[in-house]
Amino acid sequence: MKNQRLSQLTFIVLIVAFGALAAIGGVSAAPPAQITPTPTPTCPPGQFFDPVMNLCRPIQQPCPAGTIDLQGNGVNDGGDDCQPLDVLPAPDDCALPTSNPLNTKEGQVACALPWQMNGAPVIVDSAVGCVDVDRKPYPRTMVNLTDDTTLRLAGLVPSEGLARPFGAPGWYRVTGDWRVQGLYLHERFGDSAAFNTQRLLAGDPYRYPSINRVTAYLELSTVPEQTQWEVPGTPRGVRVINRAGDRTQLRFDRASFPLPGEGEATSFDGPDRNGNNTLPAFRLTVRSRWQARLVIGYEVYGVVDNAYRLTGYVGPRAIPLAAVYSRRAWDWGQPTNSPGFCDAAQGYVPIPVLEAQAVLRR
Repeated sequence: MKNQRLSQLTFIVLIVAFGALAAIGGVSAAPPAQITPTPTPTCPPGQFFDPVMNLCRPIQQPCPAGTIDLQGNGVNDGGDDCQPLDVLPAPDDCALPTSNPLNTKEGQVACALPWQMNGAPVIVDSAVGCVDVDRKPYPRTMVNLTDDTTLRLAGLVPSEGLARPFGAPGWYRVTGDWRVQGLYLHERFGDSAAFNTQRLLAGDPYRYPSINRVTAYLELSTVPEQTQWEVPGTPRGVRVINRAGDRTQLRFDRASFPLPGEGEATSFDGPDRNGNNTLPAFRLTVRSRWQARLVIGYEVYGVVDNAYRLTGYVGPRAIPLAAVYSRRAWDWGQPTNSPGFCDAAQGYVPIPVLEAQAVLRR
């Protein structure tokens, strides 16, 4: 028993002694276990690591300055977002063909704007007007008539008299006494409101154009006092008294029946008493000068705060182009079934001249 109590006292003394040594730092306690942190993943350029979702996410940025935020959310969503403005050249000119545009019967004049639609140039066109010639006496005159045959410009042959469908080559719209115009762009391309490049040029490179909702047409005008009257080749016996102006007079010393070697100066489409184009006639030409103008207006667009916005309007204004010359003329009082009717290149007004005849009576 005694030994047992002695062992217990010894154990207690050792415990107390160890505690005292620990209190004064004589015995070190075991260090806590170290936790190794998980390294942050390296994300691709333009992304950051989201520790909550434990994944890489794109860094959200606005569309670059000068581009169009299609979503309108102030963020570059990538893909089709952030479209650039398609800068189109201003239509300050409209090039006419280098060759004479009136080498065709229709008198068509056309020029191309500096844009394309479906891979083809955007065209505006018209035709020169057909000059209406009023002549007296009508329908024919006589050789050595005391009073000269008088010819006067009466205006333009109306569009419906040309027997050409709306918009076909040679068709025009009369807009003044001596002025005509062709189709508007919205008439040519079928947009009932206005020419809208953003809508009509789907698939073409002008998705957000700097010039939009264009209205344009080609206009041609002439001055009647500057016309020139002449008979090509001036066959013997025909005298031209006035060669320039809105009227002229002719005196014929022989009939219009063609003489040998002078067939090119006559035709067989002069009107007879019944209105048929059957009589031989001199070919009187009326040469007119037509000033072409491009009349155009359009809206100007830009990028404001990453949005496609209307910023202004230009026109309508008339841009002078080249002058063209035509022989497109006819006497509107006679039938229009002649081969030379309103021909712009070789046109003429047929004037039948008959010999005077006397009847002897007993």
